[in-house]
Amino acid sequence: MLPKLWESRAIKNASLADYTTFQVGGPARRLIEIHHRSELIKLAKDMAKEEIDWQLLGGGSNVLVDDSGYDGLVVVFRSFDDSIWNNEKYLTASAATPLHDVATYSAFEGLAGMEFAAGIPGTLGGAIWGNAGAFGKQVGDILDSVMLLNKDGSITAAGPEELDFSYRNSILRETGQIILQATFKLDYDDPIECVDRIDDILALRMEKHPNLSKLPSAGSFFKNLEPTSKADRRQAAGAFLEQAGAKQMHIGGAAVFHKHANIIVNNGEASAQDIITLARKMRQAVLDQFGIELVREVTVWPEESAIDLPNK
Repeated sequence: MLPKLWESRAIKNASLADYTTFQVGGPARRLIEIHHRSELIKLAKDMAKEEIDWQLLGGGSNVLVDDSGYDGLVVVFRSFDDSIWNNEKYLTASAATPLHDVATYSAFEGLAGMEFAAGIPGTLGGAIWGNAGAFGKQVGDILDSVMLLNKDGSITAAGPEELDFSYRNSILRETGQIILQATFKLDYDDPIECVDRIDDILALRMEKHPNLSKLPSAGSFFKNLEPTSKADRRQAAGAFLEQAGAKQMHIGGAAVFHKHANIIVNNGEASAQDIITLARKMRQAVLDQFGIELVREVTVWPEESAIDLPNK
């Protein structure tokens, strides 16, 4: 039983499909929406006292929820009143702020370095948690510091070295700490040139990525391949998937996007199981043709639902 304050705010059997960009998945037994940092801190303290476990969800852009849902408390942390400010070259934002908004704000302020993040869905906190990136750059490269919330409600400051960033990963996946806000160190540049780069990146994304309002998706499903002795740069998983015939694959209401072989889309009637089964088929095709074992980028709730689709 939740503390009285939070029980009164909890939505029972809330459909998690409404909170993820894939728009699939079963219900959460309880769901609470949080829009302010102070509320999240209080919730963490209250839940720690009662020894109640809970799961945080941000923008839901890299999450696939099983059809059975989540048998516990889900806390959705999103901000509709963006909190972004800068002090010379240092830009700070609430973790609940959409990543795209942070990127565009920095460009209009004449601060360069975050243009690559334009158009990436999800919140800033989720982007740092998974070290999101594009075009060869990632958020961990420009991060100066973060404010972290521990599950007991205490707060810790940390620098990028303590987050142990790697490709699409950070130590936060293991510690369970939650990002409250983050500061980035950027470079001065002409705002017009920064905005032009944003526009160019958005145009490139429109060419190869689905419109989420029409074709729900979670972006790239598999991670790109780490460099080998034959390649000093990561190799795109999508290139191997395309050669393996992935663009022609579909299961139920799930299909591989016709412009990008590493993106699965929900055609409107997909189940989580459709998506997982399709991902297995894609991975097996690459394994059969190239002997390469693709690693999943998308987070699955619960992980046991995709045990044969490794995430590391």
